Amino acid sequence: MARSQPKNPTPDDIQTMKHLRQAGQDIQSIADEMGYGYGTVHKYLKGAEPVHKALEGWKEEGGSGTYTGITDKPIRTPAEALKLADLDPNIWMLEKVECTNWTVGMMPKSADKPVQTQQYRVRLVFKRIFSNSLQEATEALFQRLAKASPQFPPAFQKVAKVKGDCLAVMGLFDVHFGKFGWWKETGKDYDLKIAESFYENAVADLIAKVSTRRISRWLLPIGNDFYHMDNSRNTTFGGTPQDVDGRYAKVIEAGEMAVAKAIQKMAAVAPVDVVWVPGNHDPTTSYHLARFIWAYFSKCDAVTVDYGPSPRKYYRWERTLLGLTHGNEEKITELPNLMASEKPDDWAACKDGSKEWLIGHWHQSKQWVTKATDTSRETIIRGLMSLSGTDSWHHRKGYVHTSQAAEVYLYDKADGYCGHNVVYARQ
Repeated sequence: MARSQPKNPTPDDIQTMKHLRQAGQDIQSIADEMGYGYGTVHKYLKGAEPVHKALEGWKEEGGSGTYTGITDKPIRTPAEALKLADLDPNIWMLEKVECTNWTVGMMPKSADKPVQTQQYRVRLVFKRIFSNSLQEATEALFQRLAKASPQFPPAFQKVAKVKGDCLAVMGLFDVHFGKFGWWKETGKDYDLKIAESFYENAVADLIAKVSTRRISRWLLPIGNDFYHMDNSRNTTFGGTPQDVDGRYAKVIEAGEMAVAKAIQKMAAVAPVDVVWVPGNHDPTTSYHLARFIWAYFSKCDAVTVDYGPSPRKYYRWERTLLGLTHGNEEKITELPNLMASEKPDDWAACKDGSKEWLIGHWHQSKQWVTKATDTSRETIIRGLMSLSGTDSWHHRKGYVHTSQAAEVYLYDKADGYCGHNVVYARQ
């Protein structure tokens, strides 16, 4: 039986019509959604035109920008704001959020009763991390560096032809280059020199651990709080002050050289695929680290670098699909669904293989396994260990029981995950 059409809209219905019209919907679509005739809706919306497009979208002036729009979800984090406005987190930071909401009641043709949803009009104010001129100068610097990058000898390039069946993923997460810890406060020293030593030795030890395997490729995620701070004020991206050992430029240079040396050691065994995964401490500094590595190895066929802006990266290895993210933004239970929706073809192709996430942030080994009967789907989520020492804040909070270590995970082309090794921090 067809649903009878209401004759006179209620005051709430009229208000909803106006909100939908202001949001840009045409009269016919409003009539269809709410179950009224076109003439009825038109009668109550005389003079109610959509908000002019000039008031919506993006406006930029000087070093600031404003995004105005309508969404069906509230903005809770800077990452959500940047995503809605489609901005690069390495260039823009959120300064202010203004949000109003209203309830929209509508009567879809297929429904037996009204459906209510929330709508949000948001105004997001952003500030450039770097000025236009500085951003352009930085980009020009990377391009010049790429032209002047070292020429690697032919023997070094031959590793691109290595035949093997195994992908080795280097788990050098959360090193926090630049963090300072004084042993009288924290029980152990941790500084720039120690971080360099830990990182270099961990790379050598992990390579030695897998020396008996036929490694076909390396996957090296960089970022994941590689640096302890995100600017010369020695704060994180969110503005939290940090205990930092040394001047900003000194820390940045030490980190760049440590990663460049590590990649050269790995590339002597097999080609290296580098992916940038921003952390909550260092999305800006680690982005420029990735750009430096891209430029430095631009003439080396054995090294590739993915510095794309997405905070989540995916890597397909035959029947294995790997997801990489820092782990501070997304809900753990939502990672499998994100993988399935963001990489549907790879997800389907790996139906009978391995689907895994490798995340940092927690500074300790964790593992979550979701089953096929769960809404999260059958996926393994691995939290990796950290080489980082303890600073005074973590010591005061009692976060002192984690082992300082790095890991390497192995994935066979045919069988997927086939084991991993752990090495502990040493100077």
